Amino acid sequence: MEVSPRSDLWTQVLLIGLAASAAPFLGGGWSQDDFAHVGRLLGHPTVADLFRSPDPFRFYRPVADATWLADVFVSGFNPAMWRVSNLVVHLLVVLLAYQFARRLLTRQGAALATL
Repeated sequence: MEVSPRSDLWTQVLLIGLAASAAPFLGGGWSQDDFAHVGRLLGHPTVADLFRSPDPFRFYRPVADATWLADVFVSGFNPAMWRVSNLVVHLLVVLLAYQFARRLLTRQGAALATL
């Protein structure tokens, strides 16, 4: 069964809408675990440091740590802006996951896998 580009577009719009449902929570202050990440960034790490060592919770996620470092350079220590950049990254990941799943599955299967 051939899927029209239009129905594929609507599936992506739906997935983005669901992912964007976190938008009302963009404001506010820091959360509990944010303080550990902010404390690490206050120590002035380099990008290389972020790739060489785990985060404060002993997880190795250098890309996430690098985005937080980029947030510091772009908007300082503004928790709302950190959440905005996190939401943008999340939306991009949802779209990429859908496009990847779409190469392997039907439109419905890819949408379900992405959800």
